[in-house]
Amino acid sequence: MRLLWLTDVHIDHAAPAARAALHRALAAQRADALILTGDVATAKTIAGALTELQRAAAATVYFVLGNHDYYGSGAADERAHHAHAWPKESGVVYLRATNVARLSPSTVLIGVDGWADARLGDVAGTRVRLRDSTLIRELREAAAGSREKLFEAMRSLADDDAARLHDQLQHALAGLPPPRRVIVATHVPPFVEACVHQGRPAGLDYVPFFTCKAIGDVLLANARARADVQFDVLCGHTHSFADVNILPNLRVRVAAAEYEEPAVAGVLIVD
Repeated sequence: MRLLWLTDVHIDHAAPAARAALHRALAAQRADALILTGDVATAKTIAGALTELQRAAAATVYFVLGNHDYYGSGAADERAHHAHAWPKESGVVYLRATNVARLSPSTVLIGVDGWADARLGDVAGTRVRLRDSTLIRELREAAAGSREKLFEAMRSLADDDAARLHDQLQHALAGLPPPRRVIVATHVPPFVEACVHQGRPAGLDYVPFFTCKAIGDVLLANARARADVQFDVLCGHTHSFADVNILPNLRVRVAAAEYEEPAVAGVLIVD
């Protein structure tokens, strides 16, 4: 099985020529499925973008939402919408709403959106401010109170996804036949070691907005408990390449990306 991984394609930023080039690349790859790890477009435009990519690739699209995919709406509304928006015949699958996607007898795919949770880095001293706090309803409402309220809202969203990932992993690891490989799609890097910004380790002031510790904790616990299973984590968000082995059986990859230049980030082969 041949999988194409895409992340941070920001279709809403891409000119028609760039989108056409991506369509040609997808068609030429003849993939069985696409994995999209967030920031596909915005809340208003993501449905059209997902359908566009599915048709171009003529393959199933598995996706999670990134922070930009919530812009112009809210987390609760978009999660609920995408949980019911994609019938089987659409060829599009929202991973957060799916327990497990079995890709082969030995490999499964799971995924959650993942949110930066302001638990790592210089949380107290950072002066970084992302557009999330004005363009995503729950974060905008929290930020109107105080910076600490904003961080609390970020952590609450991240904790919801961490709990969902825990449930997915329990289903995946209990499945028959038992998987030897679990591919995890999420948007925000779950470890500082994988947090790169503009080609170098992210500054401590950016780390609170570029990592999801809650997801990392769930991954660590499961990878340590199941040394017989390989956990491959695919992320985006930072637009900078990273490839780190957190444990011998826990690998985290973050793909580079450029606005206005949507491209295939990688190819995965599943036996």
